[in-house]
Amino acid sequence: MQPIDCTVEMAAPSWWTDGLECNSTVTVQGSAMVDSVLERHNVSIAGNVNATKTMVFVNGLGYDQSFWNRVAPAFANSYRQVLFDNIGAVPSNQAYFRQRETHYLDVSGYASDLLDLCAALKLDSNVVLVGHSL
Repeated sequence: MQPIDCTVEMAAPSWWTDGLECNSTVTVQGSAMVDSVLERHNVSIAGNVNATKTMVFVNGLGYDQSFWNRVAPAFANSYRQVLFDNIGAVPSNQAYFRQRETHYLDVSGYASDLLDLCAALKLDSNVVLVGHSL
């Protein structure tokens, strides 16, 4: 498949940006495959999108990214923040989950998804991973 140039804009919800003095929108350049990875996981980019450090929040199974509503703001000024929903956690990606249930029988499927997200966002080694219950 030949990649196509496209732009996806993701804006942080107002509860992330209210009172913060930082850029709340990021543009990700990529291919159609990258866009589907970002859309499939409902990726949100928040915090200081110009920061040199990135903090990726991984919620436990059965939760969505709103789990981090009270934690992430503490790091918003110092980190670019990446939040996402695990496959099967929200209605928008249930069909994808049902088509690939065997991929998600253990944590390796979710770990693979996390690596795909990091690759799609071109995250380097300057990343802090924050997670729970996985």
